[in-house]
Amino acid sequence: AGFLEEEAPRLERLLREATALTGSQGVRARFRYGQFLSSVGRQRDAITAFEGVNREEPLDVFMRTNLLLPLELAGEFDRAEAAMQDILKMPGGRDGAVLGTAVSRAMGARDTVRLRSAIEEASAFPLGGTVDLNSRMLALLEDPLRGRAELRRLLVDPAIQGPYGYSGILQWAAYIGDNELALQVLELFAQRQPSFETWAWILWRPVLKDVRREPRARELMRGIGLVDYWRKSGNWGDFCKPVGDDDFECQ
Repeated sequence: AGFLEEEAPRLERLLREATALTGSQGVRARFRYGQFLSSVGRQRDAITAFEGVNREEPLDVFMRTNLLLPLELAGEFDRAEAAMQDILKMPGGRDGAVLGTAVSRAMGARDTVRLRSAIEEASAFPLGGTVDLNSRMLALLEDPLRGRAELRRLLVDPAIQGPYGYSGILQWAAYIGDNELALQVLELFAQRQPSFETWAWILWRPVLKDVRREPRARELMRGIGLVDYWRKSGNWGDFCKPVGDDDFECQ
């Protein structure tokens, strides 16, 4: 359980209190609070937090881009698309991080036509090896067995390792129905990323809906302390709920 069980309630309280600050410190605190809320599965609350940040910093591309994530995780694809188009019109707004959100949304919507278009547009802005991965996997969509083999080969390729590469492999594994590999990558995140806020939000991506229903996914949530945190806080977020005194389920 570790950090989430013992420290997350304290961190949440401190962040919530810090949101009352004014100036740049307050903006940063509200941004961090939004990240925390997204990581523990509270996307609706995270959207509210990030929308407040964007009203205060309307010209900050980085801040505005971060709203796209909880919108996607909440299944608000149309709102996320509209927000992305607004960012693309801003100076410095057209980059791989922004365009890559369209790839993730298309995966979550299981929309192959949009997926092809999003990958093509993002291909001009390489981001940590993920664009090459997207192009390779797009070519293998009609051959899922080769796609699965390619993802397993890439998982041990030093050129694609790291958060961006792992995230791409995870999403593609879920997209093509290789839940075993997706769970393996989630476990790598839990082992290698020092802070749950840097990766736990991945659990809530729409494309991982079937993966997070797996017993191993629920064990991972227990292992990192999410379940203890939910029970202690009484807020289970948007995806999971308790079942009896000792169990829970996610959708």
